[in-house]
Amino acid sequence: SELEPTAALREVAVQRYGKKAEPLVLQAWEILSRAFEEFPMEGGNVVYYLPMQHGPANPLRVYPTGYKAAMTLFPYDDYRRWTGSYPPEIAESQLEKMARTWQSGLDYFRQAVALVPSHKQATGRKDLGVAETCYLHSKSVANQLRFYQLRDELASAQGGRRQGVAKEMVQLAE
Repeated sequence: SELEPTAALREVAVQRYGKKAEPLVLQAWEILSRAFEEFPMEGGNVVYYLPMQHGPANPLRVYPTGYKAAMTLFPYDDYRRWTGSYPPEIAESQLEKMARTWQSGLDYFRQAVALVPSHKQATGRKDLGVAETCYLHSKSVANQLRFYQLRDELASAQGGRRQGVAKEMVQLAE
């Protein structure tokens, strides 16, 4: 017989992480799923030009390269193309919301992994690592969008504002 979705999730959680960890894992999964609701979508399709597959490995460039982003592999610094029909600040905001929500799901997942029986610990740690990587990618892309908007602003900023913009760029890079 077919399981109800909640029963199926419980069964998978118990199989992978054990009975003690199950309630926290289910809470983590619910929050991580909710985080994806913030991902910027375009016409029902994911915005493929975002450097989500690169995350923090996409180099920050202080000077514009002039290169056009290509789907999936070569995002460069073409942040306006990354966001499709979204204004960059909206895509940045959505990815920030996604990262914040994801972080709270990770808190539950970390608590759950502490309760996983020793013979399932490798699975728990591996899955937590994947979830942490997803967080780092969404947070990193939000930061990259902010960095490039600031880079454009820096070109025309004057006086103290120029110093403030440069300082924020350095903080993002760090």
